[in-house]
Amino acid sequence: MVFFSLGLLCCLAYYHWVNLALGETEGVGVVVRAAKNYVILFSKGQMHYVSSPNNAYEFGDVLSYSGKRAFFVETTYEGRFSFGEYLRGIGARYELSSPSLSTSFANPIRIGAMKRIFLGGYDEETSALLQALLFGSSTSSSSTLSLLREMDLLFLFSGTGMFFSLYYSFLAKIGGIFFEKKGASRFALALSIIFIPFVHLKAGVLRIYSCRLLAYFDEYRLKKGFSHLQRLGIAGLFLLLFKPRLAFDNGFLISLGISLSMYFLSRYCRSSSSIKSRLLGLLILRLFLLPVTLSSNGLHALSFILAECLLPFAFLYFFLGYFSFFTFLPCSGVLNPLTGFLESILQGVAKVDFAFPLPSLSTLGIFLYYATYLGVSLLHECYVRRGKNLLLVSSLALYGLSLLPLSMSFFGSVSFLNVGQGDSILIVARGKAVLLDTGGVLSFDMAEEVLIPYLRKRRIYSLDCLIASHQDYDHIGAGESLRNLFPVSSYVTQRSAFPLTIGPMKFENLNVYESDDENSSSLVLYLSLLGKNFLFMGDAPKEIEKQIIQDHPELRADILKIGHHGSKTSTCEEFLDVIQPQEAIVSCGKKNGYGHPHASVLSLLSSRNIKIRRTDEEGTIIYRGLVV
Repeated sequence: MVFFSLGLLCCLAYYHWVNLALGETEGVGVVVRAAKNYVILFSKGQMHYVSSPNNAYEFGDVLSYSGKRAFFVETTYEGRFSFGEYLRGIGARYELSSPSLSTSFANPIRIGAMKRIFLGGYDEETSALLQALLFGSSTSSSSTLSLLREMDLLFLFSGTGMFFSLYYSFLAKIGGIFFEKKGASRFALALSIIFIPFVHLKAGVLRIYSCRLLAYFDEYRLKKGFSHLQRLGIAGLFLLLFKPRLAFDNGFLISLGISLSMYFLSRYCRSSSSIKSRLLGLLILRLFLLPVTLSSNGLHALSFILAECLLPFAFLYFFLGYFSFFTFLPCSGVLNPLTGFLESILQGVAKVDFAFPLPSLSTLGIFLYYATYLGVSLLHECYVRRGKNLLLVSSLALYGLSLLPLSMSFFGSVSFLNVGQGDSILIVARGKAVLLDTGGVLSFDMAEEVLIPYLRKRRIYSLDCLIASHQDYDHIGAGESLRNLFPVSSYVTQRSAFPLTIGPMKFENLNVYESDDENSSSLVLYLSLLGKNFLFMGDAPKEIEKQIIQDHPELRADILKIGHHGSKTSTCEEFLDVIQPQEAIVSCGKKNGYGHPHASVLSLLSSRNIKIRRTDEEGTIIYRGLVV
């Protein structure tokens, strides 16, 4: 394990510090992952994302390419799935823009085509479930997968490593009918390797196969008598040498962690009855996956029981699916009704299930969780019961305290949330929470997927007030959904509500001028908090700025949320010269189609030595301090 750890660090260092030249480039690469609208190319020791709509490329194809190499960037949202993070997780930091691709060698085994033909024989829901279970792709928006995802049960239908282990054991038993023990192992190793290409060399599958292969060579060739722990370390090191980008693969690290935790607690499992041992094994798996499977809805009360009940169903589905795939015998008459039955069960349970509103863990929280998990496992292995119980109880107590909004009673914060091309600002002080705007996009529910998870992460379980600066969708598009899904005491849209006092916060609206234009009617709110003066401009244009400074020549602001996301229609020179901000906040989305923030606005800010902070570059921007 020592050498494996060193190898892991070397791989991380390589991908972090070794960079390829940016700009125009050309070369030859191998397709390591192919999707409908993009491919991942491995070239010059690095992975490249290449957009390629409606392509027919396959895993193993060799492509000649030319294009412009750059680091991959995208519009991100606070706490929401980031495709860029997913790419970095598989070691792909680069993007080839305006690519020209030509096939130098076509892999004769067209796995993708085989999958499409196979899945086309089933209804939409069954096809999505088979794609997740057999081929490790759970990106579909089918209602069945959505229910599994919502109830933290998707791991049962995308855990290819777990099912591969079962598949290998099944082949070994079949081989045992015809061969001796050694021959049965050869039979299982030879046939199980067929499974690997269909899951895109998935990390968990590669690790399990490597461990099985090493166990075979150790028993019949090397005769070193390696322990299970040593096999895990050697197999992991071998895989890193073969595929260094696994150092970034969450699936590889998680599957390794599961194996280690099961190893440390295996003695306790063996001393229990078969039913108790199985339940304990599933509990260990659920506890290990908890930080990465905790949904935005919290911890579901019935998910553990349902997972135990659905495990045999998932195994049956797995075997029927692969039997149909490899034998070309259709099983739609069985699998389609099974999918309908599964969806009915999930819908029924969802009606009576409830979720504890636990916030997702921060990076530090995840580190502490796994440190505690490992500590408890080691103390249990060493029979240090008192130390194990003390660590467990103290950790649970600290976590329970962390769920309480204690810091809100003494500290305050102003947070400019990363909602892409839009505005949303959270102001918290002395137990009171106000949200100014919500952001809004048409492609997903901003309230459900971004705002509510973020509020819970901040230990905020209700809003004292929601303020709409104006009615543009990118400012208040998620307002209705937020009020339906989350407790909101009051909703303010009218100028007549100001000045508005909530706890220690006093909001003053400076835009009192009549206009038929939506942006010109935008609230311009002034707030003094944390020893700083904040000015939130909404989408107010230059004409409103000039009127404000004409009526308030004494106006000053330390932190300015500039108007209209940095558009050239806002932020005039006269306005900046009067209010003299130290920092300017730009709330916008990466690579947005409006060109925000405009170069002229950035130039005005820079020429006055005003620090520019942008949500598209930093993510959510937070100012914290003691509320006096």
